[in-house]
Amino acid sequence: MTDEEYDAIYTEETRAKAIVLLIYFSILMVALPFASMYYCYHYVFNEYDASTDMLYSGLVAIAEIYILVAIFIFIAYKDEQTIEKRIKTKND
Repeated sequence: MTDEEYDAIYTEETRAKAIVLLIYFSILMVALPFASMYYCYHYVFNEYDASTDMLYSGLVAIAEIYILVAIFIFIAYKDEQTIEKRIKTKND
């Protein structure tokens, strides 16, 4: 890959978009599981004993992490496809 092709692919806009997306999902991966774990522990699974409530709430938080990672991978993949289409149109 030449320097011109590299610069065409990795512009300042694509770098900034990638960093913003990473920061956004990093914040979500910390805040959303804690919030849902708290909500599930206090309001959803409150008919069980405390350890069972915590277990189920933790499982909900873990599921949210997997969902967030899958969404991040999907968005990154779609972004890569967009870059590849842009390269193909420039080469044609």
